[in-house]
Amino acid sequence: MRKFILPSEIVIANNEEVVTNLNLLPKVGAGVDGILLRYNDEVLKILKTDFSNPNTYRLSMNYDKLLFFKDNLHLSRITKPTGVLYNIDGKYIGYTMDYLDDVVASDKMSINDFTCGDLYKSIIELHNDFDELTKNNVVVKDLNTNSYIFTTDFLHLCDMDRYLMNAKVSVNENNLKFVFAKFLYLGLTRDQDYDRYTLRQLSRCVRRCCNSRGFLDELVYEVDKNKELSIGEFLKTDAKKILCKK
Repeated sequence: MRKFILPSEIVIANNEEVVTNLNLLPKVGAGVDGILLRYNDEVLKILKTDFSNPNTYRLSMNYDKLLFFKDNLHLSRITKPTGVLYNIDGKYIGYTMDYLDDVVASDKMSINDFTCGDLYKSIIELHNDFDELTKNNVVVKDLNTNSYIFTTDFLHLCDMDRYLMNAKVSVNENNLKFVFAKFLYLGLTRDQDYDRYTLRQLSRCVRRCCNSRGFLDELVYEVDKNKELSIGEFLKTDAKKILCKK
């Protein structure tokens, strides 16, 4: 595969600002589709993607999809494009997003600094975001634990740029359940050294929760009644019970 080379400069369409020396900007992420650079209070996603491939065009954040997300979707905890990036020849080359400071990854805070009240608010607002996607016939495809980012108001989802338009939106509900079932799994396994058999059992519990009608309701009920409890204590006392309920 040909090595990806950053352009010499880009243009931020919102204000026609020209950004040079991209290689000197802090890199905050990278993946199959592109490289993410921090620029002031924004993230610049410079795409590697070749949109001549029909399947890539369908999945990735192509220009038409970007405009739809930017102009039509109102999301509070899922990052989305806020502006367009062009190269010096006027070709679409990426997009801007709001920068979110991951306070857990940077060790400014730990999970234990948050409470069930913070988790409750995250659940409600992410539920609203997924409803917004469903209402607009958008399906999340690029959802994994690397999508998690913990800011000062707890959990957000970032850089999920592989979406399907006009697809079977019923899977969004299962995707939302995955977000929180996997969160419980990660919390349980973060400091505990489980054997392989137990880890497989917990992974099966995650899959079961994704298809469970009552999982999210039970989680909301438990965190709502324990809003002052720290996330760390909640994970110790209740997470496994909720995750692996028969």
